[in-house]
Amino acid sequence: KIDLSGCSLHGPIAREIGRLGALKFLNLERNRLDGEIPDEIGGCSSLQVLYLNHNRLRGRIPAALASCGALTLLQLQSNNFTGSVPPELAHCTALTELAVFKNQRLETKESKAEIIRRLPLCAMTTTHKPARGKAHMLSSLTVSLPHEGGVESNKHQNPGAVVFRSRAPQHPAPM
Repeated sequence: KIDLSGCSLHGPIAREIGRLGALKFLNLERNRLDGEIPDEIGGCSSLQVLYLNHNRLRGRIPAALASCGALTLLQLQSNNFTGSVPPELAHCTALTELAVFKNQRLETKESKAEIIRRLPLCAMTTTHKPARGKAHMLSSLTVSLPHEGGVESNKHQNPGAVVFRSRAPQHPAPM
């Protein structure tokens, strides 16, 4: 477990992060990290929880995150990511929480429903049903896209953000 949240870290995430194959929990939120998430992060094959929110990270969200097959929680909000949510994340079948809102440069060509359909989600309390079911249940997905009919916007917390929640139990805190 590595928790360096709010430590005023700055600069890029070191490529050597990929050498930590047994790492299960990484919290680097609320720092001044910049640059791109290195593809080497895929070497963290045991990673279950990843907090990179509230930094200055940019570039594309790497498809290499799909190599972190045990990933249950991925917090990427409040950065400067470009592109879109990589479809390879559909391989993270344990993923129960994904947050990508407040990334002004994240493409919004896809509708919220399209993002939901291509991620392995199940039994959500929303009007949209995922195209494919898995054994697990999504507990939270937050995306910031323009409002569309049929999807509720959470205007009180974050205008433009949409929060989907299911009845799935929350994942236990990592040890």
